[in-house]
Amino acid sequence: MKTRFTILILLLATTLTATSCDKDDDNNYRPNEKVIGTFNSKYPDAQHVEWEIKNNYNVAEFRNNGIKTETWINSSGIWYMTESDIPFESLPEAVKTSFNASEYAQWRKEDVDKVERADMETIYVIEVEQGNQEMDLYYTEDGNLFKAVPDNDSDNYLPTSLPEEIKNFINQTYDNAPIIDMEIELGFIEVEIWDNNRKKEVIFAAKDNKWQLTTWEIRENEVPADILNLIRSRYADYLIDDIDYEERANGTNVYLFELEKGKEELQVVVDSEGNIL
Repeated sequence: MKTRFTILILLLATTLTATSCDKDDDNNYRPNEKVIGTFNSKYPDAQHVEWEIKNNYNVAEFRNNGIKTETWINSSGIWYMTESDIPFESLPEAVKTSFNASEYAQWRKEDVDKVERADMETIYVIEVEQGNQEMDLYYTEDGNLFKAVPDNDSDNYLPTSLPEEIKNFINQTYDNAPIIDMEIELGFIEVEIWDNNRKKEVIFAAKDNKWQLTTWEIRENEVPADILNLIRSRYADYLIDDIDYEERANGTNVYLFELEKGKEELQVVVDSEGNIL
């Protein structure tokens, strides 16, 4: 689905810069006791632990029950994220079933990550390759594929923290719908949720955390007949590529049609009264 906002899991960065106290001996760095206390509480059986600083977070790389793991904790001892490099067989059954039934089932599996983040649902990312193509497939724990993007060979995950106002809005408006991703871009905070068995993008202004709009992809049979007939008659030479439904803070709800005619693309916006905007 095409939207006005690029759906990526990177937050406010395109590269990850890591520093340590001594490049010749990273094991010399040890964070404060609050950080150590949080880490030991979450991972009492951790082995081969090495610490470094990334983006002002204390990051531990270690083995957890034999699994290569990386966890991010701030200097106040607050945990933000853990990434685990797991085997495909360790995925939840729902994720494996969904993947094996997908168009990517015959692609070669390169890597599987389990990503846990504060205030968000656990997600699973399967990196697959076929020929010169590499894709990252993002799944919810229930096996829903909510994003498929080309792999760019970079560190894709950064810890995130949602403002309380945004969390409260989502919990109240969408009945505690699971939060699966977020991004800050172009002055907006885009939060992806899983609501009523579909992904929705909830957009807030970054300056004041005020809700701006919510958008999600819909099928043709979900569009009122009069609006669909209007598009088909007015743009008879075009094919309907995608349809998004958008709820706006000003009370206007609209349908966004992405139309194609050969190489030509056209976006048409129609309000709920059937007016082309």
